[in-house]
Amino acid sequence: MWRRGLTGLAVAAGMVGGDASAGVLGGHASAASVECLWNALPSSVRQHVTTAGTISSVVEAMERWRPPDAKLTALARQCGVTADESGQPGKIASFAVGGKIIDAWALSRFADTGQITQTDLTRAWDLVTPDARKAIARHFREAVASTFPQLTKAPGPIDIETVRSLMQALKPADQQTAIEIYFYFYGRAVLEDLAAQSAD
Repeated sequence: MWRRGLTGLAVAAGMVGGDASAGVLGGHASAASVECLWNALPSSVRQHVTTAGTISSVVEAMERWRPPDAKLTALARQCGVTADESGQPGKIASFAVGGKIIDAWALSRFADTGQITQTDLTRAWDLVTPDARKAIARHFREAVASTFPQLTKAPGPIDIETVRSLMQALKPADQQTAIEIYFYFYGRAVLEDLAAQSAD
């Protein structure tokens, strides 16, 4: 379950099935819950995530640490992650930790190159409407309810105008940076959606 959630966000694999509409992700994870999950990862995995050059390398690190579903469910409950109609908090936790990992990886890449700052990302994200943000999170859920696309590819187009506005605001220097931006906002949309539902 853990691997499927992470690699789904990396578009390497997905949680097959599930309702992609009701509640978008169907669960609740506050920012504190996400940090709890992140801190539960082995320090070696967290270090690898923040130093990895590619998303494929991030996935490989998680391959080496895959807790049983029962352990992930227990950890989800410990960290205050809940699920609604699915009744599987471990599944929601895997979405949450996947979003956190993607964001941590992308932010570390931006820090390494110095091309894009957190202020730049926030300014660009402010251009995206609430409905478009939910659509990004929903698209993620729908996109991963399939089999294995290639690891090196970002998810398919969300909405061309949303993508255009983000890229125009951030002006990536190359294709790799554009892909990192794309992944970052997928992770951010998922985390924001889970946190918003937690606050409802």
